[in-house]
Amino acid sequence: MKPGQCLVIYEGAADEPLPELDDRTPLSVARGACLAALAAQGRLGALVGADAPPWVSGLRALCGWQGLPLPAPADLAYGPLVAAGLGWELPTRAYYYAGQAVTLDEDILRDGRLEDLSAVETEALAATVRPALAAEGVDLDVRGGGGRMLVGLRGGREAAPGGPPPRWLEGESSTALNEADEREDWPRRLFEITRAAWAEHPVNMVRLDLGLNPAHALWVWGGGPPVARREAASVGALLVSNEPAVRGWGLAQGFEIQSLPPLSALKKGVPWFRLRAFVTALRQVERVICYLGAPGELGNFGSAVEKIRVLEQWDRVMLAPLADILAAEGLGRLVVLAGGAVSSRTGRPCAADCPLVVCQPALAARVQETAVPWDEAAGRTGGLGRLRPADLADLTRADRA
Repeated sequence: MKPGQCLVIYEGAADEPLPELDDRTPLSVARGACLAALAAQGRLGALVGADAPPWVSGLRALCGWQGLPLPAPADLAYGPLVAAGLGWELPTRAYYYAGQAVTLDEDILRDGRLEDLSAVETEALAATVRPALAAEGVDLDVRGGGGRMLVGLRGGREAAPGGPPPRWLEGESSTALNEADEREDWPRRLFEITRAAWAEHPVNMVRLDLGLNPAHALWVWGGGPPVARREAASVGALLVSNEPAVRGWGLAQGFEIQSLPPLSALKKGVPWFRLRAFVTALRQVERVICYLGAPGELGNFGSAVEKIRVLEQWDRVMLAPLADILAAEGLGRLVVLAGGAVSSRTGRPCAADCPLVVCQPALAARVQETAVPWDEAAGRTGGLGRLRPADLADLTRADRA
């Protein structure tokens, strides 16, 4: 079987014009030889900006391209998607949250990231509260370093979903954790339980001595029920991604799933994906989706300079080898789009239009003499116009090549 379509999603790649880039965007500045070739020979357009979390924008675009019903943002809760993507599921767990250790200044949220909190420190903090939480039917798991955790509530409870991700609320009051919700207030309870348990934790004492931000409490958000799964055999689609929430959604749809390692683990000149496994799976499906998640959670790249560096790296280690393989395998069409917009200035979603290009991969593998920018402005003025996610299914038709 030859795959007929491939969709590549650059999570959070769209941005707003930035003063430090002379009022240009990272996509305007990034040098991507393969993407420039795609833009030169393909048709350009843009998804209308939605000011939504990047995984929500990306998955809604994916659903539109697949011709699936568009899920509401509330149906794409981050906690259960990540739990499914990481394989953290038991029948007794009925509600999932994403958790993040945070730093407070009295009741003001000062640091919602704690990227320098090691996996060992995160586990030590979690171990302190696990016994008390387990007695109340709550499971707690650590997702590596950075103070990131998963929380599972057992017993079919109707719980409050929690507030926004903490990094979006830095400098604001922690009362935003859960506003005016009559359901069981586990977000606030977990916040207060961990705040009391971690007040004089040895990890925090050492961090204070070193001048580092302590982990004062656990902020949970993105709550929702478990993701239901379907069988993979009937779908005919391969999803390749480094983003666990997106893999969790793909499992729910019954997609064949392949994981991507961290970009930092790649050796020079090596493609991002596992070449042999990818080609083997490619020959068994009709459609391929490559969802490239930003290095930081929630579509964050860090600074504008770091975003440009990663966009250029994606072009070298994913898009260029992918275009070569798809051309060799006789793929019918390749679509590349920015899945959501995240501001490098604020770290939050913004309403910038998200560019896309539709082309034949056989013509995309080599740089052409005439390079065309692939950015927000080029997408808005492209021949495909400004589209909405439901319009993307039309791009799979032969008469829209």
